[in-house]
Amino acid sequence: MHKFLLFIILLSGFAHLKSQSNKNKSGLKEEFSVGLGMMGLGFNSTAVYGRVTQPYRTTLFNIDIAELRSSKERLRGNNNRGSTAQNTGNAYVYGKRNNCYLLRAGWGNKHYISEKQNDQNITLALSYQTGLSLAVLKPYYLQLYYRSDSSFVDNYQSYSPQNAYLFLDPSVIRGTGGFTRGWDDLQFKLGLFAKGSLWIDFKAESSFIAAIELGLSADFFSRQLPIMIANESPPVFLNIHANIHLGGRW
Repeated sequence: MHKFLLFIILLSGFAHLKSQSNKNKSGLKEEFSVGLGMMGLGFNSTAVYGRVTQPYRTTLFNIDIAELRSSKERLRGNNNRGSTAQNTGNAYVYGKRNNCYLLRAGWGNKHYISEKQNDQNITLALSYQTGLSLAVLKPYYLQLYYRSDSSFVDNYQSYSPQNAYLFLDPSVIRGTGGFTRGWDDLQFKLGLFAKGSLWIDFKAESSFIAAIELGLSADFFSRQLPIMIANESPPVFLNIHANIHLGGRW
């Protein structure tokens, strides 16, 4: 996560430096910003390139990376004192089958609904974007501690019908298996997305972008996504999102 935040900051700085070196050439016709924030059921990050096509309209191209979570997820620890698994303090989500990450690529427009130059230096805009959404499903691992024959087994396992009796037994769960496991066994589901946002842009005529994006997004898939074991998530995900954008114009 720290490397990702550093990458976001470097991209913002590059966009700002480019805008400073080009702002006196032919007006501010292009922009680039990176945003980081939250969705209703996960995190959200985005990179947005824009090109001014009319005085109050900007064409947008975006790439998003986000996480989808089921509304059924509940983080818990192993508090069963009588269990065979000792409480390690490593919290886990009971009944979770897969982590789900989204990669989006889309296009849209941003329309300014207030003057770009005003006494408050705050401009409002509305945007809409549509495009492709790729769901990446990564198996969720748990550390299980249980008796097998005459000895105890302590290892990491993802869910399967064969080990369901262990995977769903809180008395043998030590905790989650961590973020690094499961990347060699990914599943991909292609879908579509649409999102609409309200932008609060500070100094829309400035070469430096500082804005807040608030909105609603929807991801559509042809089939349910197996995030949880007992309750498969619906093929349509609705989420609110809130991002802080930094970048530059040139």
